[in-house]
Amino acid sequence: MLLYLSSSALIPHPVLKSEYFDRRRIKRKETPISGELEDFFLKELYYARMEESIGRHRAAQEEAKKEVFAAAKDAGLLRTCTICCEDEILEEDMRACASLDSPHLFCKTCVGSSCKEEFSLNVIKTVLKSSVFSNLLKRKQAEEIMAAGIADLECCPFCNFATIMPNKEDKVCLFA
Repeated sequence: MLLYLSSSALIPHPVLKSEYFDRRRIKRKETPISGELEDFFLKELYYARMEESIGRHRAAQEEAKKEVFAAAKDAGLLRTCTICCEDEILEEDMRACASLDSPHLFCKTCVGSSCKEEFSLNVIKTVLKSSVFSNLLKRKQAEEIMAAGIADLECCPFCNFATIMPNKEDKVCLFA
């Protein structure tokens, strides 16, 4: 409601009274919220409600890691990365390749820099972001399916879907 000044007193404007604005000329339909948007909103809401406790938890984790680092430094248990030569790395932050004779130890940032051996999926999972790791697993799965040499295997050119089709006449592609 808008007010105007009349002889040192605020008085509601007669045209802009609240009854005028309370009536809605057009009835609006409620739009349903999609499940994905609703999930995103709920996650944001829960995060906003728990932001302080999450911050305290992260600070406690950092403090615990500093204590472990100090204890390892005092005990002489810190390791050295063979690539970047950083000499103060916790053993839990080191990653090893899958070499059978002598696994090489690297820090998280140097994994894959110079070692020609393979890394286990557990090591790769700790280094990559979850979305990149998920894409890597999908690609690895597709390569393994193709390497299996299954007869009459047909793959979608746009996604990772594969199926066995003994009858070639049944094939219908909706994207062609």
